Amino acid sequence: MAFMHLGGDAGAKPTYFEVYAADKLVPTLKAAVIYSLSVLGQTHSWVLRLLSYEDEVYAAVSLLLEHHSLSTMHATFAESLYGLKRQPAAGHAQSSSSSSNSQSANAVQPQLSPSLSRKQQYQALACQVLLPYLKSKCDQVYAKHSQQGVLGLALARSGQQQQQQQQDSSNTPSRRHNSRTRQ
Repeated sequence: MAFMHLGGDAGAKPTYFEVYAADKLVPTLKAAVIYSLSVLGQTHSWVLRLLSYEDEVYAAVSLLLEHHSLSTMHATFAESLYGLKRQPAAGHAQSSSSSSNSQSANAVQPQLSPSLSRKQQYQALACQVLLPYLKSKCDQVYAKHSQQGVLGLALARSGQQQQQQQQDSSNTPSRRHNSRTRQ
């Protein structure tokens, strides 16, 4: 997918700073949703139960917001704030049944930007909502088990095996010593 800038020159591409700012908006949006839930929970106690499912609540809010933005503006929420619009890449925009005459006509006249297909919208939605949700869950599991070591439970098990081997090796010399004294 390519980006198209909605303002100014039709051939202008978005700057690095616009794309970077659009990417950095999403984590602050998550913090704002969680903070809003905590403030709302001070007056409505049932909202406090939602805070234990903060990742799921944010994923649901993000899913609704991004789906609406992708279907109406053909951009994610953050991209639409900076005037960016998603469009299919050049190879995917043209149909395979077009003739060479129509391709040469497109080269002369600028092509109107086609909108994203449903499949492309759902792929973008999965990348914007599902992947951050899974990353957040993996980070939580890692943080929970990192107290035990770098790999969490796997290191704890290997550490227990090493301790058991050390105990076995420390017991073995005393047996040898006892067997020598008996002789």
